[in-house]
Amino acid sequence: MSDTPCGVCKTSSSKYKCPHCQLPYCSVKCFKTHILTHESDNKPSSPTEQSPVIVDTGGENPHASGENESDPDNPYEALLQHAQFHNLFTRYSLLKAQLARVYNATKNPSDIPSEERVDQQGNGYGRGSNHQQCDRVKGQWTQEKANELAAEILMSLMKQEEGVRELMALRRIVFEAVEKSNEVVVGEDVDVDVSLDVNGVSGKEMEGN
Repeated sequence: MSDTPCGVCKTSSSKYKCPHCQLPYCSVKCFKTHILTHESDNKPSSPTEQSPVIVDTGGENPHASGENESDPDNPYEALLQHAQFHNLFTRYSLLKAQLARVYNATKNPSDIPSEERVDQQGNGYGRGSNHQQCDRVKGQWTQEKANELAAEILMSLMKQEEGVRELMALRRIVFEAVEKSNEVVVGEDVDVDVSLDVNGVSGKEMEGN
């Protein structure tokens, strides 16, 4: 924990930094308050200028048909179009690989091509040199076990990696805003399973209960 005081509430010690202006803040609540100051001057110019992103729909790209390319009611679209989203990947060079590590933990090892496994070993997922062997379920592989493992990896990365913490904080803010605008009551602690392809690098974020 940093000794630097939160730049928003001025009372608690800061834990994170704003991805836009580096202002230190202590909590999601303070980040919500601060991020509003950037909304008016940091909106993306157009959806076509954003990096291509694919939401996991069982192997199909929902943008392939050209329909509903920008759905304001879709929380994933709102996150991907948020001004701070792409800034995070610029600031944290390992963020894509870290999300890919979480995503790959959900996959059956037998379904991963050998060349992709080799590429992952040299990609660098954060602290430590090679997570390829430890990111495997114990005993017989099942999707449920794999999802639980991915959630554990995500929680570990959130504790160790500032970029992952900031991404998940931004995700929560955006999702809550979309849910509020749609007047949809959704529990805060829901499982999330989203596949991202940002600049050609796949990743998946999962948040466990």
